[in-house]
Parts: sequence; structure tokens; C-alpha cells
Amino acid sequence: MQYAIVQDRILAAEEYVSLMTHRTGIIQLEIPDTGMSLKLVYGSLKPQPDSSAEDVMAETLRTLGTRYGTIADRECIPSELVDIEFGEPLIRGKAVDVPFAALLWTTLEIGAARKTSTPLFVLYGDMNPAESLLNRPGVLCVYRQENRPRAEISESGWRDAFRPERPLQCARNCR
Repeated sequence: MQYAIVQDRILAAEEYVSLMTHRTGIIQLEIPDTGMSLKLVYGSLKPQPDSSAEDVMAETLRTLGTRYGTIADRECIPSELVDIEFGEPLIRGKAVDVPFAALLWTTLEIGAARKTSTPLFVLYGDMNPAESLLNRPGVLCVYRQENRPRAEISESGWRDAFRPERPLQCARNCR
């Protein structure tokens, strides 16, 4: 299991270790001038236990065009959420997973070789990465990147490129 609830917050194992080791010393990297790629990705939105799936989906839509981050040891690697499309929420006991397809500007390597998802969170401008991580309404768990798009991946036409069965397949693997 990659995700657990710690003090009423969903955290990935790597995030928990980084928080316990570095606390507020996590370094927020800047978005690079070059090297970012536009990627079509799939995964699951996991609302925090005290949030509804609908509220977290609405909040995520409000953050389009915003920087998101993921923790890698002592660094917070930035990406930008360009757009997202949600599927119907999956209810598994008390756990809720909302399948999604999304468009990201990122330097992250997201692929089939990785057996776990990449957790992303909004980087709030008035908070350091640790505070942003702990105050996120939900976790964007990115599981796979589309390597065989049905059409060209662009900011305006990306919805034509994604495979409709992939969000649900990938959401089921985000545990």
C-alpha cells in the first residue's frame, strides 16, 4: 500500500518519510525554463477523509494553470496542471477514488516501469511545500502517461488523444 491516513491526512509513504526527515526544510524547485513536456496522464484523485469527492473535484478545477508539486527526498519538483477530466467516483469501503485524465507540463518521468503512482499537490503561494502538502484537499495520484495517444497531444485538443478506458484502469491501481 502506497497511501495511508496519518492524523486524518492521506499521505504517500515517500511524503511521510520526507516530512518526518526534513519537515519544513523541503526545497521548492522553480519551474525550469526548458525541459518540461506536455504529458497526458491518468490516475486517481483521492479526497481527504474530511472532504467530499465533489468538493475536491471542484477545488481541483479551480486550480487549473496552477503549480503542483511532488516530493522527492528533500526536493519538491514542480509541474503545472493544465486541464483535467474526471470520471465517476469509485467507492471502496471508506476510500474514494475519482478516475481522471489530465494534461500536465512536467519534468517527471511517469511510466509503466514505475509500480507506484506519483502523488501531486497544489503548491500554495503563501505556504512552503510541507504546509501545502498537509493542507491539500486531496491527492492527485498520477499512475500512467499516455504513450500511444489517439490524436496529437495539445492544450486545445488533448481530450481527443486520451483513451476512455485508461482513467478507470489506472485509478484502480492507485492504492
